[in-house]
Amino acid sequence: MNSVRLGERISHARHEIHLSIEDAADRANISAAYFYQIESGNRIPHLPVFIRICNTLCVTPTHLLADELELNESDPYRRACNALLRASPLQLQMIIAMLDSINEIERKP
Repeated sequence: MNSVRLGERISHARHEIHLSIEDAADRANISAAYFYQIESGNRIPHLPVFIRICNTLCVTPTHLLADELELNESDPYRRACNALLRASPLQLQMIIAMLDSINEIERKP
């Protein structure tokens, strides 16, 4: 597992919701020093901590682990799925809003 890339994704997700390391660590029930070590790629969190981090940052484990997942890029559904997995929480909100708009247009006579 690429701990540096995982840490970068965690840091990016934290910044997107405007949380300090201290606040994120407090919400995940870990020390700020440990959270910093995870973000810097020096430590990989154990599963219970990883889940608490996901919940704290409002992201899926799949989003944070997207670089580790193997997806077949030739299938359009898998490509779309892969793009969704790599999207940030803000990007996901935008995609959902676009899809909702498309579905609303298709429902009109």
